[in-house]
Amino acid sequence: MLTGALVALLVVQLGAVRPRLNRRSDRVLAGEDLPRSRGHLHYVALEAVKVVLLIALGVGLSAH
Repeated sequence: MLTGALVALLVVQLGAVRPRLNRRSDRVLAGEDLPRSRGHLHYVALEAVKVVLLIALGVGLSAH
């Protein structure tokens, strides 16, 4: 179950969040003046959840 959640989070990061961040950064680097984005906060939040799940997975595996 934890492994599936980790895979799902990774798919969301790589398939949804990161491409939007890449497109936005390309636009900013091209000189567009864009409003602040919350995309990085979403990415960091997903990373934090992944860390917690990885710790839980490690603890669960070491208990067996």
